[in-house]
Amino acid sequence: MDNETDTAIRDRLIREAYEVVAQPERLFDLQLRVAQVADDGGDAPEMLAPHIEQVSAIFDKVHFADDADFGGVALGPSVHGDENGYDTVFTVDAALCVVGSPALADLAAGQPLPDFATGLEPDRRARLKRFAEGRDTRQSMILRVHPTPDDTRGAPMIATLRTEGSERRVDFRRLNLTWDEQVAQEFTLGMGLSAAESELIRYLVEGRSLADFAGDRERSIGTARNQLKAAMRKLGVASQSELVALYAGFAQAWRLRQLGPGGGVQTEIVQHAVARLGDGSEMAFERYGVPGGIPVLMLHGAIEGPFLPPDLEQRARDEGFDLVIPWMPFYAQRSASDDILGTVERFAERARMLLDALGMSRCVILATSFSSVYGLAVRALLGERVTGVVLTGSPIPLRDGRTIATRNPLWRAPLMLARTSPVFLDMLVRAVVRLSMRGETYRYFDRLLEKSPLDRETLRRPDVQATVRRAFMARPDRAARGMAMGLLMILQDWSRWLDAPGAPVRVLVGEEDTIHDIAVQREYCAEHGFEAVGPIAGAGAFTLFQRPGLVLAHLRELAPVT
Repeated sequence: MDNETDTAIRDRLIREAYEVVAQPERLFDLQLRVAQVADDGGDAPEMLAPHIEQVSAIFDKVHFADDADFGGVALGPSVHGDENGYDTVFTVDAALCVVGSPALADLAAGQPLPDFATGLEPDRRARLKRFAEGRDTRQSMILRVHPTPDDTRGAPMIATLRTEGSERRVDFRRLNLTWDEQVAQEFTLGMGLSAAESELIRYLVEGRSLADFAGDRERSIGTARNQLKAAMRKLGVASQSELVALYAGFAQAWRLRQLGPGGGVQTEIVQHAVARLGDGSEMAFERYGVPGGIPVLMLHGAIEGPFLPPDLEQRARDEGFDLVIPWMPFYAQRSASDDILGTVERFAERARMLLDALGMSRCVILATSFSSVYGLAVRALLGERVTGVVLTGSPIPLRDGRTIATRNPLWRAPLMLARTSPVFLDMLVRAVVRLSMRGETYRYFDRLLEKSPLDRETLRRPDVQATVRRAFMARPDRAARGMAMGLLMILQDWSRWLDAPGAPVRVLVGEEDTIHDIAVQREYCAEHGFEAVGPIAGAGAFTLFQRPGLVLAHLRELAPVT
């Protein structure tokens, strides 16, 4: 590379670094380019590091304040929902042909579901086809259905999968939502909506139009439209149908959380508490399921925090699990520690004291994502008190060129640059947090997971989005630090815990996990005496959300014998 070309590349990279202040999403491509220049022998990371420090300082002044608003956190537009039990309007088979006598205009038994019914959108019809054929992990989904060719508005319906003999059937039911004031209050507060935005959403949920809202409130249709756009930005949705679907999912999630299997009010599904430990300190934790049930110490990931979606809460209770989820250091601490491995060791000791405080003599460990390292450390410390460990989305330490080459490029670039200067990781966190505040987190995760449609769809589920939003709202100053600490963890030497004797370890490997190469995961497990389970169909990087029944089954197999 001649000096003139080298100077031009340097100038371009410096310019693009400062452009990140205005457009945080530009950082992702910038890091990829810097890493590529470094691969080619250039000194771009060293050259750019001081500028990234300057960018970070400017970025903080421009974007962050004490009242930073995370109410609009969104991982993508919402498309899923749950069955609410309304009368079936029509049914189709696996080939999308109408079955029986449909209660819908322009549909007849035996004919293929017409294109107009799914709004002439190929992607929507393709999703429905996958669902009907059973190539989807869900049992229900929300879809806007158009009853006639002239109906441009359509109506949200719930599609529910069932088996009739050897045939698959999909029942469509009207989503006759009501605006429950108690649910609405939770929805408004949880999503950071204004009173006017909440009222506008009520109109749409009840089937009234934007014009009705504007007329009743004596406002122009333009003003109403701007209010709707503001609400949609906060909720991370792109259309009125997605907005209604998000409310439907939230309402169902709220009801699942409030009602037990018998329909009565449920008061023990979740318990937030603070335990007094043996050394006099305190440790915050969440508790799901049945106290005294199958004891599980669950170590949570960075995205969702110490919270579970409502359906998983209910599963834990129905299946007799007692899930104790301590707040991980990257979620609870006010500042990140430079002593990453020391933080892990201290947490393992505090986890032992937490189990003592709760009277849990033995347990099985479930660790997700970056917390896998903490799970292995607890296993090593507690010895026979741990009867087994289940890891999902588990990272692999970045030790040599062999493992570097198999990483997802969007992870590999900041990891490689962090070896030169941690400021690149710090800036990555700043960018993702800022996108979160704008309701555009999906700009990062869609890039990271671009080769896994299943993972992208998982992050678009209303229950998962609500769980992630809850994590950010509970600790907006700390929630994203987990990503930086987790990525730094990959650069450390965990051998003291990887090769320590102890209970059996099962690593659940998702078939669509695009973060780590499956072959490398298997080799990694074999090297350390772990059992690699999979590749698991219908699972990617978020196995706990995608195959919760399978995860609980493995926990049950490894749990203490009572």
